[in-house]
Amino acid sequence: MSVAWSFSISGGALANHLWQSSFFALAVWLLTALLRRNPARVRYGLWLAASLKFLVPFSLLIALGGLLPQPRPTVSAAPEAIYSAVDLATQPFPAWEPAPVAQPSLTVAQRVAGYVPGILLAL
Repeated sequence: MSVAWSFSISGGALANHLWQSSFFALAVWLLTALLRRNPARVRYGLWLAASLKFLVPFSLLIALGGLLPQPRPTVSAAPEAIYSAVDLATQPFPAWEPAPVAQPSLTVAQRVAGYVPGILLAL
């Protein structure tokens, strides 16, 4: 029997958060290499920012920004069909959900045996 683990974050959102945070950490690493002659507090501040980026998903910040009052729309020209690398990078991964699989009826011993690896991992 397989134990299905459920997360509150969808797989696509988690993947987006991880690749964006990893890219940000790489950029911070390059920046700290360039600033190695500066005081340690500068490099510490950069690494603290990178750590906070892993802690707080960007999507949460976007949701909080959505609560701010919106400016009134202005009249503008027709939108141009110009795409940039930023536009492409901000597109989320497609949602992936596994297909449901019919589970055969199991005995109590088989059900308990399915939880043993998780319990051992937790211990």
